[in-house]
Amino acid sequence: NATTRMRSGPGSREPMETKMSSPYNSEDLKTLSTEIIMLTPEVAEMLRTTCLFERQRPLSEHNIDRLAHEMRNGTFVKGTPIFVAVFPNNMMRMLNGNHTCEAVRKTGIAIPVIVIYLKVNDLEAASAIYAVLDIQKTRTWGEALKSQGAFDDFPMAKQALSAIGFIMTEFCHEPSNIAVKSRDLRFAELNRYRQAAETLAEATVKAPGANTKKLRIIPVLSVALFTARHQPSMAKEFWSGFAHDDGLQGNDPRKALLRYLNNLTGTGAVLWEDIARAAVLAWNAAFEGRKLEVCKPNQMGAFRIIGTPVFKEKKAKPATSAAQTGGVS
Repeated sequence: NATTRMRSGPGSREPMETKMSSPYNSEDLKTLSTEIIMLTPEVAEMLRTTCLFERQRPLSEHNIDRLAHEMRNGTFVKGTPIFVAVFPNNMMRMLNGNHTCEAVRKTGIAIPVIVIYLKVNDLEAASAIYAVLDIQKTRTWGEALKSQGAFDDFPMAKQALSAIGFIMTEFCHEPSNIAVKSRDLRFAELNRYRQAAETLAEATVKAPGANTKKLRIIPVLSVALFTARHQPSMAKEFWSGFAHDDGLQGNDPRKALLRYLNNLTGTGAVLWEDIARAAVLAWNAAFEGRKLEVCKPNQMGAFRIIGTPVFKEKKAKPATSAAQTGGVS
């Protein structure tokens, strides 16, 4: 059940490699062909109107916007494949590449793509291919981060990446926002926060693990990174005191924040915005030299982090949806 290829060359008959039998050994390669084309808005329109797959899922506007951003920014991957099924009557159905076509139509930007044509017997055969084309295709944020060698030594890199996405949406948890989903945007922003992350890493050396874990809660870390970027000296003092909790008084704002986070345990889902507001309330009180015993996010009013650039003012909104306090989104 194995075939052996021999090394080529004068007088050489040494085995080069052994290949196990494959279900594709008898595959007729004439059923498969490819071509490289410039996908213009006109070609994209033609593919979408004449090669539409009957069982195509509804398109995601967020995914189209993400791809459109990459095209405008010049970061869309050249040679992205478009998969087309070819039926016996030469009718064609596009099984993969619809979002790419819509993004080209939206931007008017032509891009080079590889079109893969596969002959199929019928609609069921095309459907079987369609069902598995995109499963597990997209790399996770963690896998994408690992591929960026420049961030190997970045403190709390995975959590920081998620926190920066939260910062980019002005501390609003909106997973559909293009700033959150676009990887090139967020990786570029991550570089700008390297020094802030290093400041926090220094501030938490030898701190209790439980408190360091609280700092890594994404909304808390977002406030910590933002303050460390714009007020590095004070942020180092504030977050070091928070993480070490070495004799903090009960009315110390850092202690108030610790109590708030401790009380989150077992209370169910909490809005990221509320957790961020609690961190900001503690920071603002410390910045102004005020005492604080209780963090009450719903009484915050306009969202402003003292000592940093002013964001667009917005009133605290009631909790209408739940969000997790960790992970990359």
